[in-house]
Amino acid sequence: MRRQLRNLRFWLLMFPLGWLVMVALFISQWPDPGAASPDELAGRVAESLRAHDAKKLAPLFSVGGEEIAQETTTRFTGARVVSARFSGGAVVVEFVRVDGTSGTVTMPVEETDGRWRITPVVAP
Repeated sequence: MRRQLRNLRFWLLMFPLGWLVMVALFISQWPDPGAASPDELAGRVAESLRAHDAKKLAPLFSVGGEEIAQETTTRFTGARVVSARFSGGAVVVEFVRVDGTSGTVTMPVEETDGRWRITPVVAP
């Protein structure tokens, strides 16, 4: 055994094997995109927008997550999120701007493979 540990061929084989196992484990532990329910999705959207955290918001989108999440959080910097709820096939976010005016944003939602995601693509 000691002789084998000193052998360069042994280490040249073990290093890539160990690396592949590590990558496979990290990929298997990666969280699924979206949310398990529409109410959970609405809660996670509100939490992400309140924290202005594009990285938390990005996996909640079905397509183009990083760019859309960054732009959305940038536009919400001057607003306070009051609430977010699932209603009529969409997440409805209520907010108040710095000047005191309020408004709502409706984000369409789709369910794919048991996971709920916001879809930026509007379909009739």
